[in-house]
Amino acid sequence: MELDNFFLAEYDPKNIDHKTVIIKLENADLKDKYLGNLEYHIEKTNKRREYNRCNHAYISYYDDIPIGFISIYTENDSYQISYGIISERRQEYLGVLLLQEFSEKMYEIYPEIETLTLTIKPNNEASRKLANLVGFERQNTVKYTQRRK
Repeated sequence: MELDNFFLAEYDPKNIDHKTVIIKLENADLKDKYLGNLEYHIEKTNKRREYNRCNHAYISYYDDIPIGFISIYTENDSYQISYGIISERRQEYLGVLLLQEFSEKMYEIYPEIETLTLTIKPNNEASRKLANLVGFERQNTVKYTQRRK
């Protein structure tokens, strides 16, 4: 899938670049602040696609280099986004750019989506700031939402 600045490839466990990104994210410092077990998340997301076409897990490429992961999945009648940028590409505002472009694309592709949701642990200051920069509003201690414009 093409975004303005990124290419998103549906996650393929047989692709070495994809596996490398997942391994880097799962082994990153402070990984418990954000993504958790990505292999499990991807498996669960793919199973959910049987019931709702909006469930996808992607590896994000920037300048033809895999730099992270992003997914959309349904949970409790909510459209959730999960994302991560590999350690060596953080501090470049790629997360802000990726989340912004991905959100816009999801609203474009899926007219049934009215609201996107992020679940961010309270101690994850970087993700909270990123969510605010992209226009997600805090709903409670962990939930941030963005409504279709």
